[in-house]
Amino acid sequence: METKDLKNLVRAVTEEDKHNLPTFSYSKLDIKKKCPFKYDLRYNQKNFSSKGSIATDVGTLIHWCLEQKALAKLENVPVSYEDIAMCVRTGVDSVSEKGKNKRIYGTEEIAMLYPEDYYTPDKVTGRTYAEKIDTFLQEVLPERMEEVNGWAVWGAEVPFEFVYNEKCILHGFIDRIDVSLNEQKEPIVRITDYKTSKKVFDEKLIKTPMQMVVYDLACLFMFGQLPVSHVYDFVLLDEQQSEKDGVCTFGYFNRGLRQLDALLEGTNRNEETKEPVVYEPKPSPLCFYCDFCKNNPNGEA
Repeated sequence: METKDLKNLVRAVTEEDKHNLPTFSYSKLDIKKKCPFKYDLRYNQKNFSSKGSIATDVGTLIHWCLEQKALAKLENVPVSYEDIAMCVRTGVDSVSEKGKNKRIYGTEEIAMLYPEDYYTPDKVTGRTYAEKIDTFLQEVLPERMEEVNGWAVWGAEVPFEFVYNEKCILHGFIDRIDVSLNEQKEPIVRITDYKTSKKVFDEKLIKTPMQMVVYDLACLFMFGQLPVSHVYDFVLLDEQQSEKDGVCTFGYFNRGLRQLDALLEGTNRNEETKEPVVYEPKPSPLCFYCDFCKNNPNGEA
């Protein structure tokens, strides 16, 4: 598809759309793809977990740090690394996207909530969360958003909401969007998504990443163009994956749209045929970590 045709895939959301169209985030679509049974339990039967996890709390804290640096860059003011480091230790009170007060736990609180997880080296990197967060503050944070290749931060935690192909509303946040100029002095876009996982993605996961496809559609809606670059930044490992590593290989966008349409077709089938949708489980070794697994000591089953 040419860009002018792709633009027809996205449009602004109306009040009528909010009443008539299903709404999805990337994470919701990802759960549906990985395990329809979990999707049904969480989103149809409304079994949301009330328990936190060290991965979620550390991820929220690290994303907040990176957002603070991006905001300083956007405001053209010095980055206060000492203030950020202090907040990392003691935590910070923030406001959620819904306008509600929320607590972002600092490392002192995280260590008290999950002492074993915080101080025990993981089996993949051989390092503790304490060590990885220290590396992030000392080595990673000062280096990010300091590129000299013409890229400048355009936005951080950028919200988006649009109608996709008259099928659903897609919404969410993009960790960071950078803008530069091509050889013709025209603006081009790059997406960066932060990850706090223990290892980089396997090759099979980055050839057609649904997350980037959704973010591409958001950029198409906001900028009228697709990004020219996609970066997964593993900020606790100080490693990045981009096109040179196989992120978004040739034809990824059209493949991703087909996958997206297939997921949405499965969602709407009950409305079209009046038959109930069967949400089959997809067993895997990751089931142990699921909130609904009876063998998961931290689950709620």
